[in-house]
Amino acid sequence: MTDASKTRPQRASVGEDQIFEMVRRYFLEDESKSDLARHFGISRFQVARLLKEARETGLVMISIRHPAQLSPEMGLDVAAALGIEHAIVVDRIPGSDQSTIEAVAHRLAIVLDDEIKPGQTVGMTWSRVIESMARQIRQLPTCEVVQLAGAIHLTGNRLGSVETIRIIAEAANGTAYPIYAPWYCRRPKQRGRWRANPISPARWPESRSWISRSYQSVPGAPPARRSTTC
Repeated sequence: MTDASKTRPQRASVGEDQIFEMVRRYFLEDESKSDLARHFGISRFQVARLLKEARETGLVMISIRHPAQLSPEMGLDVAAALGIEHAIVVDRIPGSDQSTIEAVAHRLAIVLDDEIKPGQTVGMTWSRVIESMARQIRQLPTCEVVQLAGAIHLTGNRLGSVETIRIIAEAANGTAYPIYAPWYCRRPKQRGRWRANPISPARWPESRSWISRSYQSVPGAPPARRSTTC
């Protein structure tokens, strides 16, 4: 009986840099597995296995976003009711709250890129929408980013308020101004000390004119089956 392992031709080994190049060419340039196999000197089945492992190990992450629809008319109504300049209202995606959050975050990221001007100071609260937006943003006009919510610490791979602000500031190539403590205190004496501090967040509402724009998230109204972000 012939030993198949001795008669089978040896394939060239593939290093991490080559795997990354293979993944990039397959997923971003639509190069076929057969062409990749010829280029890297391995079999088509080995290419398929390496691409599968790349997805399993997180080297490749695929996201599918539902094409949620904007509701401009309701956006105007929400903005008028809240007394704000602009509101985004996106139709709720049936059966998937996370997909709705990601859809609103995607729209908000587009708004930030359109509205923010270089040199401005942007105030940002924290919400699941803004957390998701921070993961989606790649680049913003250069600006400073100020946290407008107390410290929120989350476990796992979730982004708390400080991490979210830092990521957004990094995308804007600007400075982040986070808050490391909860923005609420039951003790009157402690609240008094906060208000006496000229750089305390407790005094920001008194001098908010230095913040060019601020963004926050508002949950959708159940009867209207909407999810809104302002």
